[in-house]
This record gives sequence, C-alpha cells and structure tokens, in this order.
Amino acid sequence: MSKKKEFENDLKRIKDIYFSAQETFLINKELYKNIDSSEYESYLKNINPFFYFCKIYFWRNTVLELSKLFNQKENEKFNIPKFVSKLKPNGYFKSLNFDAEFLDAILIRIQDNKHLIDNLIEQRDKVYAHEDRNNQDIRNLVSHTQTEKLLGIVKDLIKELYLVHYETSMQFDILASPATSLENIIEKLCKMNVIEEKERSELFKKMTE
Repeated sequence: MSKKKEFENDLKRIKDIYFSAQETFLINKELYKNIDSSEYESYLKNINPFFYFCKIYFWRNTVLELSKLFNQKENEKFNIPKFVSKLKPNGYFKSLNFDAEFLDAILIRIQDNKHLIDNLIEQRDKVYAHEDRNNQDIRNLVSHTQTEKLLGIVKDLIKELYLVHYETSMQFDILASPATSLENIIEKLCKMNVIEEKERSELFKKMTE
C-alpha cells in the first residue's frame, strides 16, 4: 500500500471516530438542554427512564471515542498526536507536505487541554470501558463547552487535511442528524401531551357537570 493510500485510510478512520463522538455528544447535549416552559419536556429529559438511560450511554460513547482520538498510548492506533507527528516534515507521511506550523498549533491546543483529556481517559478506563471497583470518586469534569472545544481541535485538523490533500471542503453537519431527530421527537411528544391534557380536562369537566 502506498503512503498516500495509507494516509487516506487513517484519515477516514479518524473522521469516522470524530463523527461518532460528535453525534452522540449532540444527542447528550440536547438531553441536557435547559427547559424554560414545558414541565413535560423537563420530565422527559430528567425523569423518564429511557431518556435518562440515553444521557448516560450517549455520553459514554462520546468519552470512548474522544479517548481513542486523544489517548497517546501505543495501542490507540488512531490517536491525533501520533497521527500529527507522522504528518510533520520528519514524519512517516512527510512526502505529503502538510504545513508544519499548523500541525504544531494542533499539538499545542491538545497540550493546553490535557487536564480535560486526562479526565476523559480516566472516565473511560475506570467507569466505562472497565469496571474499576474504586471508581466511586471518578467524576466528569468536562463540560459541554469544553467537549465542543476538544471536538473543535479534531474538526480543524480534518478540515485542513481534506482541504490540502483532496482540495475540497469537508461537510461536518449531518443532514439526517440523530440529534435533530431527537429534538423533533421530543417536540412532538410535548405537543401530544398538551393535546392529551386538554382532552382529559374536557372529559373531567363533562363528568363533573
């Protein structure tokens, strides 16, 4: 296999991991979105067993996928720091001629967020991927805003590599986004609840007249 093809395969795998993390994060974010007016929507997102379960397991996938991208252990084949080092002027893919300053900037951004990455990896190792008997004190310290920041690092890398290598822009917004679908489902459930509440009220009124 040529180095060009090997690079393209690695980039595709990183892109797939990124989109898996992005979509499950957006679902989790939707489920935590503040509720200003609808008590029923608040019930769905905070009490309903199904959506409560979704909060946990979609975050779990986000943690697992981001850990793959940022964990620098050798067994993480597609981690970003390792991949970026292979793209540098003295790296395995040096013949593809990517901008060294841009690559250095990506590594600096990763280092600046090391405390967040360490917490994600700790969650992955002790809570989600393995059941550590001493994991009671493990807490998620990564906010949604900080998660977006980490996703942004990967997004900027993929965007630049696609632009340089394929001479094309990468589309990051999924047309049939599961998060958008979830938002529509919750909206319809809330509308149905309003209708049902009105019907119950009218029925009660008739029965008590």
